Amino acid sequence: MKYLYRTFLILFLFSMYTHTFAMSVSLVPNKATVSIGEEFYVDLIFNTENKNINGIETTLTYDSETVLFVRAENGQSFITHWIVSPIITSPGSISLSGITPNGFSGFLNSSEIYDRTGNISRLVFSPKKSGQSVIVVNRTLVTENDGEGTPATINPAQVVISIGVDIINSEYKLIDIHKPILSAEIVKDQNLYNGQMTLVFNAIDKDSGIEGIYIKKNKEWIRITNPYTLEAKTSRGILTVKAVDFSGNTATERFFLPGYGSFWFYIILATVVLGVLIGFRFLYKSYGKNKFKKII
Repeated sequence: MKYLYRTFLILFLFSMYTHTFAMSVSLVPNKATVSIGEEFYVDLIFNTENKNINGIETTLTYDSETVLFVRAENGQSFITHWIVSPIITSPGSISLSGITPNGFSGFLNSSEIYDRTGNISRLVFSPKKSGQSVIVVNRTLVTENDGEGTPATINPAQVVISIGVDIINSEYKLIDIHKPILSAEIVKDQNLYNGQMTLVFNAIDKDSGIEGIYIKKNKEWIRITNPYTLEAKTSRGILTVKAVDFSGNTATERFFLPGYGSFWFYIILATVVLGVLIGFRFLYKSYGKNKFKKII
């Protein structure tokens, strides 16, 4: 009987283990061996294992003495809304978090075969000195798209990059000729952001990824994060927002801030009326009073 209990216990623990850790993350480099100065990338890949998720949060660590983090390319990511786009939060540490409101469970590839994996982000590095460099994705928290946001924790993963003694200065660049897709709106609601006028935006670039979002302020472009609270002195005027991808392509949106659109409407209307009056006066002087009457 005790062996029967032990068997049931083992099966129970195994089922709990597979339920909790069936989903996984992995790090896939384009090169396992590189030279000093030779940029390479590591794809952070998520395997859903038939689950449907709508949120992810994780931290990666790397040896900042051996490699330099250059940038993150999110163009191929299944994440549609970044809360924290991959960014260095401390030396040798990268944090990221994002959501996919409609959920993600995989893709259909070109052969109509369902693939349960998806790219979270492509991380580009540049080797600084020879040796072994370890990149680690730490324990990852995801939320399931089950209506309740059930959390699940994913085990860590790592990859080892070998850096040779040769020096090869080369940049990794993805050819991208398409401009980003930028959508944004200005929100002013007493129940949101303490009632302050706030810019909420989303930018997507399926090639090289979004480098940053900027607003024009005093003839200079200022990088902003989402959401962005507008200053009180910008309550009137035109707000210009720009999305830039890693290939330098841009998309721009302009907004009339509250009260500014109606102001310009009346200015334009007054200008048109004035132009018409000037035109009549010109005709009157050119043809004389009697001829002008015949024309009209």
